[in-house]
Amino acid sequence: TSLVAWGEKLILMSATSGSLMVWNLDEQVPELTTTFGDPVDAHPFKGDLLVTENATSRVVRAFGSDSFQTREVIIESPDAAFLFLAGDDEDVYVSDSARGLVLQIISQGEVLDPAIEIASGLSSPEGITMHPNGDELLVIDAGNQSLLSIDLLTGDKRIIFTDLALLPGIPGMPFGFPNDVVVLADGSICINGDGDNVIYKIQDTRQDLYSASVFLHVTAKMILIFSSASILGFISM
Repeated sequence: TSLVAWGEKLILMSATSGSLMVWNLDEQVPELTTTFGDPVDAHPFKGDLLVTENATSRVVRAFGSDSFQTREVIIESPDAAFLFLAGDDEDVYVSDSARGLVLQIISQGEVLDPAIEIASGLSSPEGITMHPNGDELLVIDAGNQSLLSIDLLTGDKRIIFTDLALLPGIPGMPFGFPNDVVVLADGSICINGDGDNVIYKIQDTRQDLYSASVFLHVTAKMILIFSSASILGFISM
């Protein structure tokens, strides 16, 4: 389903099999494999991993000290669909596709109970990441085929791009294949579009509406994958 860069390692997840694998890039071998409830995304946090579980409608903290077997529930809601995580060791945010929300679940390194609502009224929000300015959060508003930027202080939304080719949903995965967003080193924004199997590259220059180019088009049915800073590859379906 997705992968996350973690230092010299990769975290690979499969929502269909429920597996999470830690891959050692130096030795090109798996370090460990464990299972979660349909993991969609992971976020390194103070030596541990935060993982979104689609099957259990929760975000858990898996502790690295015992190979991620000990787990703490960070947030849980039976009517939620927590998908993607963003942030650092101080502040962490999560998208909730089912309820159209973006929530802050950790502030200053501490779990928030209840979580703080950063944005509402979205249509199937999926991938999220920090804007390069540090004051906004980029959010894929999949139901509206759009990329939004949300001010973390005011909650104000601005449209960065529309008419993205995103699937509205598929059987067993009402949010479609996961669509994620990353910011590259040059400040450009990349998004995978599961509808047309493309990667969009967008420049946010704060105009009224922004232009995008197709950075990569994949002819076979594949899920395109990102890390926090670059495009890493794709998985054939």
